[in-house]
Amino acid sequence: MIRFEEWGFCHPPTLTDVDSGTVRSVFVVKLNIIVYSIEKTQPCAIIGGKGMQSILRFLTVCAICFISLPAAAQVPENGVPGIPYGNPETFAEFHGFVDLVYRNVERDAPNTKEGGRKTFDQKGFYFNAIARLRQDLTIYSELEYEHGGEEFKLDRAILEWKYRDRGKLKLGKFYAPFGLEVLEYQSPVRRLVSRPFMVDDLLFHEWTEVGFKIFHDFPDLRIPFNYELALVNGPAGLRKDDRQNHDNNDQPFVIGRITAKPHESLTLGVSYAGGEYDQAGTKEVKLVGFEANLRWEGLDLRGEVVRRSGDNQDVVESTISAGPTAGDPAARLINQTMIPADASGYYVQAAYAFFFDRHNLHYIEPVLRYDVRDPDRGADNNQDQSRWALGLNVAPMPHFVVKIEYDWTREQHGNALKNNGLLIQVVADF
Repeated sequence: MIRFEEWGFCHPPTLTDVDSGTVRSVFVVKLNIIVYSIEKTQPCAIIGGKGMQSILRFLTVCAICFISLPAAAQVPENGVPGIPYGNPETFAEFHGFVDLVYRNVERDAPNTKEGGRKTFDQKGFYFNAIARLRQDLTIYSELEYEHGGEEFKLDRAILEWKYRDRGKLKLGKFYAPFGLEVLEYQSPVRRLVSRPFMVDDLLFHEWTEVGFKIFHDFPDLRIPFNYELALVNGPAGLRKDDRQNHDNNDQPFVIGRITAKPHESLTLGVSYAGGEYDQAGTKEVKLVGFEANLRWEGLDLRGEVVRRSGDNQDVVESTISAGPTAGDPAARLINQTMIPADASGYYVQAAYAFFFDRHNLHYIEPVLRYDVRDPDRGADNNQDQSRWALGLNVAPMPHFVVKIEYDWTREQHGNALKNNGLLIQVVADF
């Protein structure tokens, strides 16, 4: 026989212990069992009054109605079941790609992580989500998972508002509007496995920024053109990984790009970036870039040149070194280096795709690139390098490509290095 005392009504569950849905469920179960207990026993033996059964039935019905109401913590108004936010009327798209790279690079390659190794590298898995809230408001996001899990980061998270048909305002984290290469650096659209030297030397590798950006297009003029202007946090230094998500000096950094089409197959562009980069806000860097891109049928011919100037960066790094014997304390070694601001680089690249949509073949594309780096214009050493990259892309089907590339690198000054290499990449996107 079940009694009130056995359910502990004097100590009911609270919202601090369980969620509201659990509390309501326990309440209903208790009331139903109590009604069953009273029907099988004498109600007056537990609580006096001949109308007790009717009262408990009424309370049970009220509890069932209460539990049927949606809990605000479970299904919010205009939300999605299971999460406290979301728009069920929004259609979201999901895209991405995966690639695998094989490297056989000589020991003195510029990137010491790759030099002197024969290795496979699960280069990246990119995942994109795109959702349109309404015709003029879109959300973009991009997650990047690199090197088999060594790096996991948010590349982009953008709220884009289209205005006046040809204008766009972007808020969030986006690629810096500087030059052409960063717009097509991702593996499915990049024509070679490697990227130009200047990407790491000058353009912060995958240059993303946090802030806002305005884009406007003028396609109806005699020479169509567009511009992009961004106000962002800016870099925290001059090295390729000196990107930052929070401003270190409270000084805005400006980036802008203008492109024009004097011919339907030719695009010309100029870019500028500048601002203070150190924590004290006393050191400045400026970048200027020029670009040209000719696209005609299967031909893609492009080139870029970038020049950097400003104040040199002093880098102080400390490492802990063990003492000469087991009993000696470890010593902290201070290493101070200088990153020169006066640097430059350029590349030219030609690609031609043919044999489109043949049997078991989507296209074939040979690629040739020549690029030059001068990371310190005030010194002549073996870091002043030029490189020829020869590649062949074979796509057996759309959204799947195999790339083969061989690089020859030559030092313009100083001792010669061994840094040639073979690169093979397989890419599939969805």
